[in-house]
Amino acid sequence: MAFIANPSTMRRRSSSAAKSNERPASTLFSGVTPSPMRMPHSGPLKFWDRWLVTVLLVASTFQVFAVAITYALPVATILIAVGWLTLILTYYLLRKLIVEKAIR
Repeated sequence: MAFIANPSTMRRRSSSAAKSNERPASTLFSGVTPSPMRMPHSGPLKFWDRWLVTVLLVASTFQVFAVAITYALPVATILIAVGWLTLILTYYLLRKLIVEKAIR
């Protein structure tokens, strides 16, 4: 069930009170200095950052190759199987041909 606001029970600020709480945008963050913990990459990359970037690049490259191998593996397996079958068939046909020639 939704809450329906009753305008008669709601307190309203006067316009002068609302204006006194407002600050100009230029001074909104004037006293705030950024924390170094919140901005770890403000300077050049540190050793661990470079190491992490390197690891991520290697991992993503490996992932691309892994996906390519996953899709290429069945094709390669079929080609290898056809190659072996051709080799075996050629061996038996040549052997049969040699044996028949030897008998004649």
